[in-house]
Amino acid sequence: MIARPLVVVLLLVAAVANAADWRASLPSGWFVAVEAKDLATLEAGAAKLFAPWGRKVPPIGKSLATMLPGVEITERPWGFALAPGKQGSLSPVAYLPTDDFDALCDALNADRADSVAVANVSGYDLTLVDLDGWVQVGLLDGLAAADEGDGPSEPAAWSVDGGVRLVVSRAGQHRLAAGLKQRRQGQLAAGQGRIGPWRWPRGFDEYLDQLAPYAPLANELASWNEPLEVAVTMDDGAVQLTSEISQAVTPIDSATAANYSAPDGAISHAVLPYGLPEQFIDLAIAWMRCRPDEIDAPEYPQPQWDDVAEAYRELLSRYRSVAMLRRLPAKGEPVATNDVATFAWDGDAASLGDTLQLTTLRWNQLIDAAEARMPLRLEMAPLEDAEGWRISTDLFKGFGLDRSPEVQAVFDRYYGGDVLAIDITRRDESNEWLVSYGEPAMELLKSDPAKATADRPVLANRPVLIEGELRLDRWFAWKSMIEAIDEQGTIGFRPRKPMAESPAATLRVTGGDSLSIDSMLPIATYENAVTHWRSNEKPKRP
Repeated sequence: MIARPLVVVLLLVAAVANAADWRASLPSGWFVAVEAKDLATLEAGAAKLFAPWGRKVPPIGKSLATMLPGVEITERPWGFALAPGKQGSLSPVAYLPTDDFDALCDALNADRADSVAVANVSGYDLTLVDLDGWVQVGLLDGLAAADEGDGPSEPAAWSVDGGVRLVVSRAGQHRLAAGLKQRRQGQLAAGQGRIGPWRWPRGFDEYLDQLAPYAPLANELASWNEPLEVAVTMDDGAVQLTSEISQAVTPIDSATAANYSAPDGAISHAVLPYGLPEQFIDLAIAWMRCRPDEIDAPEYPQPQWDDVAEAYRELLSRYRSVAMLRRLPAKGEPVATNDVATFAWDGDAASLGDTLQLTTLRWNQLIDAAEARMPLRLEMAPLEDAEGWRISTDLFKGFGLDRSPEVQAVFDRYYGGDVLAIDITRRDESNEWLVSYGEPAMELLKSDPAKATADRPVLANRPVLIEGELRLDRWFAWKSMIEAIDEQGTIGFRPRKPMAESPAATLRVTGGDSLSIDSMLPIATYENAVTHWRSNEKPKRP
């Protein structure tokens, strides 16, 4: 038996005993809460996702039945949370759906006092609290004591449905943003601020290290001061992921907004049929600030970054509809100039030119002040044969390379030359402009004039802010083209087999009283993608 006063436990859990729902018993100041509706369904879904990798899911249900003989697990949802622990750490809390508190205490040989018990499991001292339908399980020395006057904890209120649901509280988002910012400042102070390629983390701490550069994005989301919900549902045909945050997002309507259609053979396609809401602009600028690796710098310098952000905001705020397309390059075409976009502009051509010129000027001022290993300075000039402008950069200068036939050959295969040029071309007498690498293909991303002032995309009285799709089979085919250039001449390189043709993954973002993101990945597409990814693995020896 455990020689430890139960009075400590009683003080910590008295406020949550006999709760009607496990969510009402969340510890004060909780950060993350997770709910799984049914363990058997969760295990079956996980098994389907693990199977293409040749892995098996640990039999959690069977393990619990062996460890807790005689304890009946009910069909209520399972719960899990992370809450403030001692010395600033996070402490896990689980909610086991059972009415057999007596049998659970007996199975674990627990010290008990009424509805509270302490048990030692695999060397860990755990608290068990009977919540009338659930048993709360936590580390005995894990949770920090609540301050007097804290009152009851805010329950996790679900707005989205799914087999597994997660909510990050306001406190959780602020803690994440502050933690990433502190970690990023430490990286910069230690001279380790340059962002390398993403690699599979070896532990949670390394995962946070790789997330640290995205502190500005986390801070922007936390500033909304609303809980973030995520729900995952899996059936025989697809995995559905829904995210929602209770932030009112209203699109900017305009007579110049339009709908667009993508041509056949697109890798990905996205449409934003309205003007960009202010929150989207804030998120876009926060994302740009997270990517100083685009110029191979540890961070963007101040005050130059603020000047660039101001120019970006002016540019983005005057878009009235946007469509983006990534197409699969044809044989012999450059592999890295396959993006095309179009947008409607709120203003005349002169105002667009002035805004682009200001953005280009401020970008170059930022480059001059940054510790950039790739100082990609921009030049802007009018187009000769069309209305519009060309913004370009010299790749040899930008990458700091000496001119040589070998490097030129790589630039040719990637970019079609040693100057990377983006053309902004007026389509016709309208305020629609096409953005392309070099001479544009005007037939791409044409808008439907009949839909410019009617048939606005609305779903269940919520405006559709973004709608898009991704063909993973074509995306992997494109990546194989890039890999063939990168690995040319590499001894032992094994190219992967082409991925089987597969249905598209889809994305829809809706606004209104809250922001909702719905994405869908067909199971067949997932299985084909894993098979493709593993196709260059060497067979295991028997």
